Amino acid sequence: MTLAGVLVSLIIGVLLAKYQKYLLTARMLIALSLVLIIIATLTFRTDLKGLIFINMVILSMCTIPIIPLSIGFSAELGFPHDEAVTNGFLLMCGQATSFFVSLLTLPFVEIDPAVGVLFLGFLILISLGISITINENLKRSQNEFRTSNRKSVVSAYSGAVFSSKFF
Repeated sequence: MTLAGVLVSLIIGVLLAKYQKYLLTARMLIALSLVLIIIATLTFRTDLKGLIFINMVILSMCTIPIIPLSIGFSAELGFPHDEAVTNGFLLMCGQATSFFVSLLTLPFVEIDPAVGVLFLGFLILISLGISITINENLKRSQNEFRTSNRKSVVSAYSGAVFSSKFF
């Protein structure tokens, strides 16, 4: 399951480098995760281990890429700030939040594992709602685009004396 999620993360990373559609990708992954977690609660009721495994692999293919996508997206949104600071803060908050989410989920899992999974589905629904309020303002990409355009224009008119590394 983890290997499938990591492979999909790599593919999504390549697509994001080319198309820069962070928010659309995040919304699609979150929505698919919500649908698959609802299906997971239904497949848990069956005793078909193969069906449960396939569902969990597909679910991991949607949930695992959300982590690197979020880190890259946060670097874009918080651009003038250092990437390491933004990523470190995001990971630190994520670790603390996951600790509290696991404590909140435990009583539901003790009732019934499917209820615990539905609770996680409710949290995914909340994250989908939050993603609707986010405005995609890719400051870092816009700055890199402006900087590369300025370098190419300067290097085209600078002649042999100057190098673009000075601009």
